[in-house]
This record gives sequence, structure tokens and C-alpha cells, in this order.
Amino acid sequence: MQHLFAEEIAVSFYSFSFIDLPHFAMLPKLSDSYSSSPQKGFSIPDSSFPNQPDTKRKYWLILVIPVLISLLFSCSESSNVSETEVEAYQLDTVKIDSKDRNLDIRMNLMFSGVDPNRKFLLNFNQFDMSIDEIDLEAETFAKSYPLEAEGPNGVGPMVVGVQVLNDSLFFTKSFVISSILNKQGQVKERIAWEEAKDAEGNNLPQYPRRYEWVSESDPDKIAALSYDIQNKKVYLDILNRSTGTVKRVDADPENTYNKYLLLSDDQINFRDPAIKLSGNGDHFLVSHEYSNEILVVDLNGDVKQLAQPESQLIPAKAEVPGEPLYKTSEQSRDAYMNLVGQVRYEPVVWDGQTERYYRLAAQKVFEEIKEEGSEEIQTITKTKVFVTVLDANFKLLSVIPVKELSKEEVKYFAKDGKLWVAQNLDDELSFIVISIPK
Repeated sequence: MQHLFAEEIAVSFYSFSFIDLPHFAMLPKLSDSYSSSPQKGFSIPDSSFPNQPDTKRKYWLILVIPVLISLLFSCSESSNVSETEVEAYQLDTVKIDSKDRNLDIRMNLMFSGVDPNRKFLLNFNQFDMSIDEIDLEAETFAKSYPLEAEGPNGVGPMVVGVQVLNDSLFFTKSFVISSILNKQGQVKERIAWEEAKDAEGNNLPQYPRRYEWVSESDPDKIAALSYDIQNKKVYLDILNRSTGTVKRVDADPENTYNKYLLLSDDQINFRDPAIKLSGNGDHFLVSHEYSNEILVVDLNGDVKQLAQPESQLIPAKAEVPGEPLYKTSEQSRDAYMNLVGQVRYEPVVWDGQTERYYRLAAQKVFEEIKEEGSEEIQTITKTKVFVTVLDANFKLLSVIPVKELSKEEVKYFAKDGKLWVAQNLDDELSFIVISIPK
């Protein structure tokens, strides 16, 4: 299985464990854990889950574990929901002129951000610790903004989220801190999650935060997914930067996260399902990896809708595992493959021009082969990618198989009424641009 796990190690960030920094050295390297022994789990020290977290003493680190395997497994029941399978979509390819800049496209731009007017894109470049600006209109690299990992302007050694706030400011999230910077790399504000209080003036328990999202319509409002691992709960925290107040909302009212959480029998090692966070300007959108659920929450933290658009072409949900505990790495792998092979959903993105939502989904087939003259078994992955289209009320309009797409774990966004999907074509940053008729 070594070939499979090395193949996609750079593109998936959807399973993770939480540790505190003093224990970080105890962990195996990703390359060791996911090549020769891909199912080796990470142990989480008991001390990582104090009853009352001391945020001045501890920092939380998200260790991302690549999601690398899938198995096509269709088990959904027939739905009477009508939908249209659109075959006559139009497609174009945009290649970005790098101007000899070594653009960092190893993560398929999954942590990049586009400006509200969709004129340019900012992407973290780990090669030289900087932010690269891509001019989407001229289809070329524009400029680079150096960052610092440490010090008063430090953003951490690895940026896992970028959003553009306006022409001069952008937001970064790293493993342990979130910041607002100008294009000179100067930190203008640290996001003070630990200091924020609820409406009654109380400090909320602090949990590791994974995704964060700044509202495009009101940048004072920032949402984050907070993981209470002990109780297997996920919350949506909405921070008002102006008032320093935070509202906590149940991000998983259907208990979907817990249903698909795979634990070892020691209750310490685990594989968890991804929960995605995005927005449409006036709302934050929480969605799931193995379920079609979309939780719609306004900027004040009021839940407006729990949409579950069903399709006849792809399952609405993966089957819930009958036994969430596993004793061996083989059992873990089999359960995980059974989940991800049925269906995998990506985040929901809003197209303000056509007033529609887009969402990628995928089904995968794995074939084991032996090379001639060798006893080593290798696994070849084939992925069928779909574009799901929803109206402004999250009613399903169409599900479109797009044969030109081979990966679903990529950055995608709406621009000029079309869906732009990031690609690595011959080691060059490119986009497949899909036009879907209304």
C-alpha cells in the first residue's frame, strides 16, 4: 500500500488528532506513519484534555493526517427527488503564468483565499514563507508578500488558511494563532479567541479550533469550528471582533460527527470525519464529509436552516459504521475505506452572480495490481467527481459528473458566474473553469 499513501500525502487535511506542544516530539513523522505503516494511529496523552484548559500555559496544535484511501460503495436508497443531470456544460482551462516564481501548489491551493471581487487570489508559499498574489484577470503571478514565522509579526511556521479582507489586509490561520496582516507582513491584530466572553460576560471553555472563516460582508464577524474531543462534540464559535464577545452554537445538531468517528478500542487513537466551514456573506455554512447536511447560521449565531438536499445520482449519506471501535490497523482501514468510498462531500461555495451554490462530491474506485516481475501490490485510485448545484434556498438543481476533474480535494470558487477549480497541470498552477447553464 506504500504507493497509495505516498501518492496523495500533500493534498488532504481532513482527519486529525489534537496534542499539546510538549508531546509533539513523541509523534511519528507523517512520511513514516503513512507509507510503510499507513494505519498507525497517533496516541493522545491524557494530559492533553484538562478539565479546565489553561490557555496561558498550553497551546493546541492540529496535526493533520492525510486522507488517502477510498472505495466505491454505493448503498443509497432510491429517492423520489427530481433533478437534472446536465451533460452540456462548457469547460475551459486557464494556465497561470508563474513568471518563473516557484509557486507552492502542493496542496492544490486548499488554504488559499480569493478577494471579495474575485480579481485575485492569495496563496501561502511554504518554500520561502510568503504569500503569493495571483492575478485572476491577467492570469499571472503578480507579487509576493514575505511573512515571518516568529516574533511580533510571526504567523506560525505553517499557514493553513488565508482570506482576503480588502485591498490591503488579509487574514491568516496557523496551527496555534490567527492574525490580520497588511501586505507588508505586519500583524495589525491577533484574533483574541481566548479573551472573548459570552453575552453574560463569562469565558467559554477553550477547545482546539480547526477551520476559521471571516465574513465577507462583515469582517468583524469570524467563525471557527471548535472540537470538544472528550465529549465528541463540535461547536461553531462566532466572534465579534468589535465587542470581544463570542456566541457558541451546536455545529452538529444531527450528531453526524460522532456517528462517523472511528475510535480505537483504547479510545485514544481515532479517525474523525471532516466538517467544513464556508460562507455566503450573510451566513456561515457548516457542512460534512460523509453527509449532505448544510447548517446555515447567520452572523449573529442564529440557526436559520438545516438543509439536506438529496440526489438520485450520489448517496445523501454514507452508511453509519456498525461498530465504531477498531482493534487492528486492518479493521481501521477497512472501516475508513467503506466510509470514504461511498461518498465524500466538499465545502459549499456561493455564486453571487447566478445566485447558486456549488459543491464538489466524489466517489472512488481502488484497484490492486501487481507489477510484472514483482510481488508488491500497488493500489491505483480512480475518482469520479461531481459538481452539485443548489439554488439560493439549497434546493438541488443538478448533479453533474465532470470527467475532466480527477480530484475533489482542491480549492474551488465562483467567479463571473462560473466555477473555477484549481489544478496542478504538469507542475503548473491552472484552473478548470466550468460554465453550467441555468
